Amino acid sequence: MSCALSLPRAVGRGALVIGSASALTACAGDDGGSSATDSSGGTSTGASATSGSGSDTSGGSGSGSSGGGTSGSSGGSGSGTSGSSGGSGSSTGETTGGVTCDLVPVACAQVEAYGDYVDCGEVDPWDSTLAEWEAARSCALENAAAMKAFKVIVWVQGIDSDVGYAYVGLTAESFEVVELFYDSFGPTLTSRPCAALVATPGCTVSVGDACLGCESDAEPATVCGG
Repeated sequence: MSCALSLPRAVGRGALVIGSASALTACAGDDGGSSATDSSGGTSTGASATSGSGSDTSGGSGSGSSGGGTSGSSGGSGSGTSGSSGGSGSSTGETTGGVTCDLVPVACAQVEAYGDYVDCGEVDPWDSTLAEWEAARSCALENAAAMKAFKVIVWVQGIDSDVGYAYVGLTAESFEVVELFYDSFGPTLTSRPCAALVATPGCTVSVGDACLGCESDAEPATVCGG
């Protein structure tokens, strides 16, 4: 089982340009592995997702709300490697268990480890529409409530690096939602379990803010980088 990398949305500190933004992909499957069902009900073991994205949640205890990152140069999913802007070529970043230290491949690897899942897509503040943000949010909340495996990627506006969150629903011995946070400056990728995936109270979904939060008292643990 392998996961294809999303390409960076902008050149920031530590970002590596690999190709055009139109080459964005989700998890890629093989003949013997899990398959992803998109929010419209289609099933695929190849690439399928909406364009890249982000959500900004607060750390520490309580629930954090997605979206609404700080202003600056636009972020996006990078290759998880540090390199000069305008560089090109294959990833040379840190790997964890054979997986590149980047948000998309780590989220893919986690959710695919337990079989089939619903792919709620990948949204960002630059190319994704309001309808896509609303659909990704609804898909994640619905599958979390139904305790079904799912994955959603949300990217936020970064200052000089690519910043994003992933929420994955894992169906192991019991259902669990995990929040992943990624910053390409480093890179750094952390994880924390959520008691629940919640809709942020009083928040209206907009492009750049999915109004999602991880209800948790757990401190984020480093997955890779740092």
